Amino acid sequence: MAKRTEIKVDTSTPKAKRKVITAIADLQGIDKIEVNSEKSTVAVTGSVDPVDVVTRARKAAKWADIVSVGPPPKPEEKKEEEKKKEEEKKKEEAKKEEQKKLLSNCMYVPVSYQRPVVVADEYCQTGCSVM
Repeated sequence: MAKRTEIKVDTSTPKAKRKVITAIADLQGIDKIEVNSEKSTVAVTGSVDPVDVVTRARKAAKWADIVSVGPPPKPEEKKEEEKKKEEEKKKEEAKKEEQKKLLSNCMYVPVSYQRPVVVADEYCQTGCSVM
């Protein structure tokens, strides 16, 4: 069962933060590690034992205290506006892919440089100008 363990650890310097993260990351069953340097907290989400997390953090840092242990936060549901924006982006990407396919099917015909030649095949609905 996944748990969220939040511990208070010294993360004031980049070196201390790196030592704590590498010590905790070696444990089995960790899904996510979040570091908040402003509050000096590290949140570990996964099926790992909170006692093991604190023990490893205490070995890496000078001190570590458990702030909270509980279930992980539920993922936030996307708002309708965000869903609509994502759908619009998908539609735009699909249109761009169609245009790329149409342009990639055009053939190149070597001719003299005096006049442009437009060549279209059965897949290319728009004429491709080749100069």
